Amino acid sequence: MKVFEISSHDSARLIRQQVNGLVKNCFSDPNWLSVFEAHSGLAIAPCHQVASSNGTPIAFLPAYVKSESLCGTLRDRLLGRYSSVPVFKRWGRQNALVCSSPWGFYSGIECGPEDRSDVFNTLLSHIDQVAHNRGLCLSGFTFVPESSHELRTQLRANGYKALPAGPTAILELKWKSFDDYIAKFPRNRGRNVIRERKKAKRLSFEWVEDDSLEKQYFGRPLHRVLMELYNSTQYKHYGRESILNDSFLPELWRVDKRNLRLCIAILDRRIVSFMLMRVFGSMAHAFMLGRDYSIADDFYSYFNVAYYEAIIRGIDEGWHAIDYQPGALEAKLMRGCRLENLYLYVKAHNLFSRAFLQLYFPVAGKYFHDKYADFTAPSLTAPCKPPRP
Repeated sequence: MKVFEISSHDSARLIRQQVNGLVKNCFSDPNWLSVFEAHSGLAIAPCHQVASSNGTPIAFLPAYVKSESLCGTLRDRLLGRYSSVPVFKRWGRQNALVCSSPWGFYSGIECGPEDRSDVFNTLLSHIDQVAHNRGLCLSGFTFVPESSHELRTQLRANGYKALPAGPTAILELKWKSFDDYIAKFPRNRGRNVIRERKKAKRLSFEWVEDDSLEKQYFGRPLHRVLMELYNSTQYKHYGRESILNDSFLPELWRVDKRNLRLCIAILDRRIVSFMLMRVFGSMAHAFMLGRDYSIADDFYSYFNVAYYEAIIRGIDEGWHAIDYQPGALEAKLMRGCRLENLYLYVKAHNLFSRAFLQLYFPVAGKYFHDKYADFTAPSLTAPCKPPRP
């Protein structure tokens, strides 16, 4: 078995040639990777790993060399205001190999069912070599799902330490209709859904099917309106605007329109909310939401585009689930989502980093326990907080 690297920003063409048919996750797909690499505004260097046997590709691992990402995050969480101490400040700026699909809250090795243990071991050993050759201080799998049992076992066996990274939310579409969805809730929660649908009667909802996001909506190109709403949402929740360039949405729509589902909510000739999802196989991934925070959301536009309209569309198209990603967990539990734990697996590749992780992990264990105590899925130390009636 041999491993080779794809480090070109023209990775979509190369990946399609090498790993066509192996990719099962939406955010490891060549279309997604190529658009994100070129239009995200992040300083990331592709370092994708492909394993082959007898000249045939059998596994693919999306990976990137990043500075001030994994190292900086670990440093800031542990040291807080002391992270500006020069020795730690320098360490936090070092490059690390981040084995993750960008913006997808997913880390995994894409491969077939045969000889998975050997494939995982070969790729993980090769990552050690990559880190040594490039002088990287850490390698990390940032969002490994709990259901990836075999990969988690191999990561531990290869010297990776694990921490809970919080749960992600998945809504399984096991209903035959939206009325059936409402009927499965306890009475009070079912009434809340009905009330939020009634409040939205002044809104009109539209699933965008146009060939281009340059189409004018009320005098402005649609992609500009969407980015403004998305930036407004990012600033509201995180105090900063998006990392995405203005060209991201038009380009993603151009190369991947058949897999995208865009729902907009309109009030008085004004787009007030939107949800953008990507469908891969029979699963939808909700990855981009925007809302106009300059007006009160008395019409529940957020919940209607993010959940109710998406559920109706999903039932019609036969999706088996919607991945709502981490964050806003109480709202997602209230609307029927289940939680799946995600884990950060990290390995040090020099003496200073190993010493830092020895210090970090005991402190971080308490940090994560406290942060996710109300919402962590049951298999971790904290119980799952039941949704209110």
